[in-house]
Amino acid sequence: MVKLSDIAGTARSQGAPLVGSVPVELLGANREGIENVLDGAKSVVVLAAPHSRSAIEAKDVHAAQYDTIHAYEEVGRSAHAVARWLEARGYRAVAVPAFIPLDMSPPKYGMRGAVDWRSAAVKAGIGGYGENGLLLTLKFGPAVRLGGVVTDAEIRSVTAAPA
Repeated sequence: MVKLSDIAGTARSQGAPLVGSVPVELLGANREGIENVLDGAKSVVVLAAPHSRSAIEAKDVHAAQYDTIHAYEEVGRSAHAVARWLEARGYRAVAVPAFIPLDMSPPKYGMRGAVDWRSAAVKAGIGGYGENGLLLTLKFGPAVRLGGVVTDAEIRSVTAAPA
């Protein structure tokens, strides 16, 4: 069994200060997609990388777009680091982005990942749902991008490690 606090240090060092975990069985609606990513998956590690408030409040939309790309890169880099950390300890682990695969068929019409990261983040204790349906975190509000790792490791805590 792995402690979430051990994983959190690796994630934070790569740009994802919010880290939580949730057992796969609590993500019933995504079970099939998760099993397609990693047969025998037991846990999902949820990572959140923040946006720059200044960039997303800038009058120039390109600054906000560039910051969004950077936040996705940070969460991706963190996910890969966590997956490799788990693999070095004998577990199987796959970094999973927030938005692949793209599903352009009705009713989705766009980004739809194998894991519902917003729901997983809520169940992992990273934040809660706002009135608008967005994930709201205590430290960053809705200004985060999500991603994470699917693993066969059992993670000791389902509570988000504080930043």
